[in-house]
Amino acid sequence: MSTKLFFLALALALCQMTTINAATIIWVSDNKTPTDGIPADQGWVDLLEANGYTVELSFRNAEARDLDQAKIDTLNAADLIIVGRDTNSGDYANGNEPTQWNA
Repeated sequence: MSTKLFFLALALALCQMTTINAATIIWVSDNKTPTDGIPADQGWVDLLEANGYTVELSFRNAEARDLDQAKIDTLNAADLIIVGRDTNSGDYANGNEPTQWNA
């Protein structure tokens, strides 16, 4: 009887545990070629979100290239950073940008 009670208590405890938060992915893109207002890489973002990931899209525009400390902190806090195909790496080579992005 005590074994059944133990496993029942264990099962209840496991059911009440919170799930681990989904990984946060930052999507970096220049969003140069939207079709009908839909970014070219939206399919990848949708796929990641459908699989439980949180996708941060605040770096999905050319204004996100110039990093300040707040943007650097956001990038450092992410679990993964994906630089999409709709990005021209040469546009990230001005001033301090190479050092900031490579750091």
